[in-house]
Amino acid sequence: RSSAASDVYKRQVLVEEETLMVEVTVNALLRNVENVFLQVQEGTLDETALISYGFSSSSFYDSPHFPAYWASRRAWYHPDFVEAFEAARGFEPG
Repeated sequence: RSSAASDVYKRQVLVEEETLMVEVTVNALLRNVENVFLQVQEGTLDETALISYGFSSSSFYDSPHFPAYWASRRAWYHPDFVEAFEAARGFEPG
């Protein structure tokens, strides 16, 4: 069963409260993925850990809202993570 945030995120139009809920959820998801990515870079975790944390695959990334979120928040994340994440997702840098 999907989470409430995931269900909301699939809709085309969000009310203000839903937008905030989704942004907080996506930020938490990406912070976890970023943390794992950086631990892989440091050699603490094996690269396969990225798969289980949704580095290149998550329903949130396919939402109609993700491109705008990412464009407005990508500067919040470590530059190495941003570069690798965008390459994995096929995003145009910047």
